[in-house]
Amino acid sequence: MALSQQLDGQLVLDNTHAFFEKSYGLTWSFNSTRKFFGVPDGGFLYSPQYIDEKYEPNEPVITDHLWLSFNGKYEEAFRQYQQNETLQTHERNGMSELTKRILFGVDFPNVSRSRKRHFRMLDHAFRAINKIPHSLLDAVPPAVPFCYPLLLEQPIDKNVLYENKIYVPTFWAEMLTRNTEGYDFEKSLVNNLLILPIDHRLAEADLKRMVEVVSSLVEVK
Repeated sequence: MALSQQLDGQLVLDNTHAFFEKSYGLTWSFNSTRKFFGVPDGGFLYSPQYIDEKYEPNEPVITDHLWLSFNGKYEEAFRQYQQNETLQTHERNGMSELTKRILFGVDFPNVSRSRKRHFRMLDHAFRAINKIPHSLLDAVPPAVPFCYPLLLEQPIDKNVLYENKIYVPTFWAEMLTRNTEGYDFEKSLVNNLLILPIDHRLAEADLKRMVEVVSSLVEVK
């Protein structure tokens, strides 16, 4: 709030991983519906002033990955998801009509409760081995988290996770290919940080299985 007042409408917040973060009307901010609700496209832009512009809805979207994932065909779904990603451009478009209709059926309060509950479950299981300071993990509530970040001392083989239908993204992979000296900690995050899903569509049994698989790959003290 203080920074937005200081910059007088020039502050832009990337809330891609913070869909439920409130806008105070003093900043520009945007989020992503794709990352939180399994829809093919879309997000919301919050601005400090009224924007009198209309955009055509986004049309080149692929939905196959949604149905494949719904039917448990996660590997095929991931390939289709990647194809859909390549279709997203930097052009200014409105949200697709399909995404709008899906979002109308989302129980947002339940999504919020589920993600918070799943975060607590994974934190209880992995806090002892998580290298992220506990003070940061404790600061997550009351926000609605995007994932559970598990930072390990050494990398683990993500292929084992994929074989067990646990799909974790790799963030900032370009750090490893840049011809830049230093940034050792940032580079270690690429390999050692597990972005564990806490999706509201996951059941408690899914989370318990995730804990079992991940725990079998690391030395739990």
